[in-house]
Amino acid sequence: MIQRKANIYRLYPDAEQGLALARIAGACRAVYNLALEQRRDWWQRHKDRTGKSISFAGQCRELTDLRRDVDWLREAPIHPLQQALRDLDRAYQSFFSGRSGYPSPRRKGQHDSFRFPDPASLRVERAGKKTGRIKLPKLGWVAFRG
Repeated sequence: MIQRKANIYRLYPDAEQGLALARIAGACRAVYNLALEQRRDWWQRHKDRTGKSISFAGQCRELTDLRRDVDWLREAPIHPLQQALRDLDRAYQSFFSGRSGYPSPRRKGQHDSFRFPDPASLRVERAGKKTGRIKLPKLGWVAFRG
């Protein structure tokens, strides 16, 4: 059996890192909202067809193409952007199974968050029992307390 473990820490970024974190959260929000709009518009145009839909994998491929063209998306790490697409896909699965309502757009300042799912891209150094620093992709070392 595979056990997955997540750790949640309070980060203490400096001013420059705080701005970078806000930009990453904004990029994730923009990707989520664009993907939501794409799925909604596709559904309205293709109601009569059955069996075809937009998939998570297809939107990830489109995200790669979009990052080539848009500079501010290229500044954000790819994994949090893909996780935003995964969150949208999970929201649609919950909607279609009847567990929740239709997915709504994300709004600035309301529960802004993102995650780095790949532990290989992170590096943690402990300074004490509850303190240390973590190296995040495209951010560098950020102090934390756990």
